[in-house]
Amino acid sequence: MRVDIRGNDKEYVLEAELPGVKNDEINLEVNDDRLTISLEKDEKKEDKKGDYLRRERRMSSTVSTFSIENVLSDKITAKYEERRKK
Repeated sequence: MRVDIRGNDKEYVLEAELPGVKNDEINLEVNDDRLTISLEKDEKKEDKKGDYLRRERRMSSTVSTFSIENVLSDKITAKYEERRKK
């Protein structure tokens, strides 16, 4: 996962590029001054043609953890933006 973090006197902003990942596949947790972003993607594909059945499955997961010392955890917000290919 590609992550950029920027900050100023008021806030930090973390932006993560997660191509092909849907909102419900993303999990955010804050514990002990650490922000953890984890992804779990479960892809299934099924083609039925006549008597032929093809099934493909792929699972992938990744985790990144960031130190967030001196951050008020109750003030953390998150949003998901889907970007279309140009």
